[in-house]
Amino acid sequence: MNDHPAPISLGGLAAALISLLGPLAGEYLTIVFCSFVGAMWSLSGRETNAAAPRFDGARFMLRMILTAVVFSSSAAWLIERYSGWPAHHVLAGVAFFIAFVGDRWRPLAGDIVAAFRRKLGGNAP
Repeated sequence: MNDHPAPISLGGLAAALISLLGPLAGEYLTIVFCSFVGAMWSLSGRETNAAAPRFDGARFMLRMILTAVVFSSSAAWLIERYSGWPAHHVLAGVAFFIAFVGDRWRPLAGDIVAAFRRKLGGNAP
């Protein structure tokens, strides 16, 4: 007789995780899928390293998807708070937009800070 417990199957593990994390799983799958599509658009217009284009592209994709995972829920919550649109309705668009902007965040953030300074009456550089 075999006294060793049966190893857990991948399907059983997936079912257990989905049952425990069900509400969050759908949200994060939406974020990952939509940010993947947005990052693909951004990657198509980006120059990659000629020595290792696949590695450079994969690193960029991972960076954009992880950025979207970190910031999408908070951005969707802010949109819900200030516009009244439900966060779960704008989450896909927010994740896409974050990844679509790609490496252009620094100039965009500078423009936002300059506009904010002008609105407050300060001198923007």
